[in-house]
Amino acid sequence: MTKTIRQPLLPMRRSLPFALLLLATHLAGCATAARAPAMTASATAVASLSAPEALKRNVTIGPVSGGHDTNPMWMSQVGNAEFQTALRNSLDAAGLLANGPEPGRYVLGAELQRLKQPVFGFNMKVTAVVDYHLQERTSGRRVFESEVTTPYTAELGEAFLGVERLQLANEGAIRTNIEHFIRELVESFSGTPTP
Repeated sequence: MTKTIRQPLLPMRRSLPFALLLLATHLAGCATAARAPAMTASATAVASLSAPEALKRNVTIGPVSGGHDTNPMWMSQVGNAEFQTALRNSLDAAGLLANGPEPGRYVLGAELQRLKQPVFGFNMKVTAVVDYHLQERTSGRRVFESEVTTPYTAELGEAFLGVERLQLANEGAIRTNIEHFIRELVESFSGTPTP
């Protein structure tokens, strides 16, 4: 009679952490940078604004800073180039962007001060803090300055993967920030108080 000796399933036990890591990587996905079209103010949000004559087609985009490139293995971020494109397209939709051969009377600068992001969660809430300043191109005199803070939450139903929800929250926070800024700028030049 032969006795069968059972060996413990060591290879399977060793591969379990690897399989879990592989599953987590698959569920997490790769981080993607915030996209300019998704950060651009919606036409409905800025179309109703009546641009004052002083601003109408008279704003040139200046330096945009504070953004960061996205590391695909970490978290979605907002890049300077994408933010600048979203800002340019938003000003154009609002009728403020100088689009002729001559630069506008005013130069707009923007600095992304903070992008407060969660590391994980079901609903991803991102808060964007941006410092905007408008100055006369010839004199350099600042005629408008504002720090705009806007939160935006991307909910679980909007995207299954956490990295995608974070990207949507980044885009939404910047989009609402730009919309708020444009409304504030127009109202400032119109002499209407901001609500």
